[in-house]
Amino acid sequence: MFRLPITIVVLALISFSYSQVTSSGQCGDRTSVRHMKNFNLERFSGNNASWYLVYSLSAANCEIINYAVTSNVTLHMISQLKNLRLGTNGAWLERYGEVTWQPGSNRRGVLSLVLGNVAAPFIFRVLGTDYVNYNIQYRCINVDSSTKREFLYVMSRRNALSTSMDGLVQRIIRANGLGGLSQGDFLNQSFRLQITIAM
Repeated sequence: MFRLPITIVVLALISFSYSQVTSSGQCGDRTSVRHMKNFNLERFSGNNASWYLVYSLSAANCEIINYAVTSNVTLHMISQLKNLRLGTNGAWLERYGEVTWQPGSNRRGVLSLVLGNVAAPFIFRVLGTDYVNYNIQYRCINVDSSTKREFLYVMSRRNALSTSMDGLVQRIIRANGLGGLSQGDFLNQSFRLQITIAM
């Protein structure tokens, strides 16, 4: 009776784990990582316009996310996900979540995502967005006293970034001290996702 919702939550958690890098050190070691200031939640939602995953730490995921404003600090999220590594034959999965903006005093770009039945929220820093061409989100969790797990996503309103936007995104990632991720696993051209929507 409860197998399908449990399966969806497990698949969602697995998909998050595929967009990560585990390395030595602690999240606090990333002193250059800064959330953007003067973030605008309503513009970020784009009136429910789609965000397409164009870069992640794994080529396994195709993801399309839509946000609908539910209050001045909350969004409802619908994510359509295709993960080719899960043995799903490329089937699209849909998951839902609630996003809470944590603006603080300078309207910082910090988002808390509660996904389905997962108790602990996922905290993301929005490193940069122009609300139309790109948004860059970063998340880090300490695994233990000597290891951290990092997640980095770049999304666009289209299924690919232009050359100029690609250069801007890479500059923002490097300015946040994450150039090692972008040069190694993240922005390697072999990991670029050219998403074709066939649902």
